[in-house]
Amino acid sequence: INLINEICIYLDIKTDVYISSEIKKDNLLKGEEKIIEICKILGANHYINPIGGVELYSKKRFQEEEIKLSFLKIYNILYNQGESDFIPNLSIIDVLMWNSEDVVKKMLKEYKLIEGKKNEKE
Repeated sequence: INLINEICIYLDIKTDVYISSEIKKDNLLKGEEKIIEICKILGANHYINPIGGVELYSKKRFQEEEIKLSFLKIYNILYNQGESDFIPNLSIIDVLMWNSEDVVKKMLKEYKLIEGKKNEKE
């Protein structure tokens, strides 16, 4: 968590960071229901998940709880990784090692939010 906080400070990202296991919630809940409960506890009205989870969550279920569901689709970002061939989708640590602060800040804007599917999991 310290590394996440330091990266946020370095990139001027102002956000609260929570550790899921430290949030008082029903630990018997799994998947979608667990996420919804965490959102409710934190007062969140918008949940953004990486695009890989698009099949895991139901837009309808989130709407029932008045929580907007979106998925983060990152555009293809290319950068020099030294003498090696480019390897995509590495961690932010790799991006930070090879790019200036300003370039990384620009890269972080290379995404779009996609709304959850209307009828998945039904």
